[in-house]
Amino acid sequence: MADIIEQMRRRYLESMDWSPAFKSGITAIEALGRCLIVTSHPSAALIKLGEESGYVRERLPVLLHDCAVMGMDTFMDTQMRMSTIVREATELMEPSGPVISLLHFSI
Repeated sequence: MADIIEQMRRRYLESMDWSPAFKSGITAIEALGRCLIVTSHPSAALIKLGEESGYVRERLPVLLHDCAVMGMDTFMDTQMRMSTIVREATELMEPSGPVISLLHFSI
């Protein structure tokens, strides 16, 4: 039974194209880093956005810093949610868990 489950898990994981997910994380982190670098430069404080830009924030560094903070908050929220998924999936796949019980019942 364990072999069947392992084969199912392996087939599922191998069929996934993980590259877009991994690349998007790297791209997002790079963008956050650039926002933080730009906002840390002293001359960035002099850049003022025009009224026609429509942004609530008046200065570019403040806007970029807000974006970076929002991005970091999003990563932290995603980490917490992924931890929940891992924990629940682990519980479901335990030898006495419901998935294994259903597999035993169906065979």
